[in-house]
Amino acid sequence: DVTVEAIGYQSQSGPQSAVEHVRTLEAVPDPPTATATSTGRTMSITITSKSLNWNTSQYCTKIQRRGLPGTYQSIICKSSPLFIFTRLQEYTTYRVEATVKNNLGQEGMPRLLTIVTKEARPSAPPQKLIVSNTTSSSAQLSWIPPNSIDQNGVLRYYVIALNSTSPLTTRIEFNVTASGSTILPELKAFTNYSVSVAAATTVGSGNFSTPISFRTEQAAPSVAPGNLHQLSRMYTTVQLTWTRLDTVHLNGGFVAYNIRLWGAGGKVRSWNVSTNAANISNLFPGMRYDVVVAAISTGGVGIYTDVFVAVTKQDVPSAPSVTLS
Repeated sequence: DVTVEAIGYQSQSGPQSAVEHVRTLEAVPDPPTATATSTGRTMSITITSKSLNWNTSQYCTKIQRRGLPGTYQSIICKSSPLFIFTRLQEYTTYRVEATVKNNLGQEGMPRLLTIVTKEARPSAPPQKLIVSNTTSSSAQLSWIPPNSIDQNGVLRYYVIALNSTSPLTTRIEFNVTASGSTILPELKAFTNYSVSVAAATTVGSGNFSTPISFRTEQAAPSVAPGNLHQLSRMYTTVQLTWTRLDTVHLNGGFVAYNIRLWGAGGKVRSWNVSTNAANISNLFPGMRYDVVVAAISTGGVGIYTDVFVAVTKQDVPSAPSVTLS
């Protein structure tokens, strides 16, 4: 409000004029105060603007994703100071402009905010899995990380899921920090496996990739036949048998069993049989013979049994001939 008076030359006050009420124009708003909080895909912004020089009629925000200059994901003006943005990208930098408008519709200078949304689990698995350098006990696994837009944070480690189907279906999971390749150790020979990989941030791991299958190489049998014993004996023959080796420990296709036998003279006899029994002949009566047996697979000769001692029957001397005179 403005009061106007007329002042005479002799500094005497004249009659007071009528009171004129004058309102100055509102000022253009200054940059407001703005605070923001975010989760993986949601951001909330609160704008505060207090001044005696204007009346706030609207609060406005513009949000722009880093890497997309000149493109605003959202431009909103409304009477409420609270803004909630959804369906944002995890672990992504956004540029936010917060402004206010006065009653004349004049928009002030913006308050600029740079906000990084929080990490989340990766939204896509690793790609292009390859198994190479396969041996009877190990294999090399390599992969490509998820696309950067699907990582949703800093990739801290990978989860390897390894499944085997021999003799029973088993699954193991372990973590590796390697960026794109690792060795799968302690595998079983001649065994079918499937493997998949998931990427992980500090929040946790995402979905596993589509499994790929592979088979380890053949190897010699890993155990010896069991329960080697003697079924019968005669003066020049013995019959032996043992437990058939199961396919899990054969580590390849079955070929035969190898028998090694030696007596007091030290000469070794060696031959193969196709069953888990053998009838050994051409021995001497009343003799001790050392015997070992090993399985043979397409991967080689396996472990021999402990030495088994086989004994032939003692020959009974015939009665001497007597001549009477």
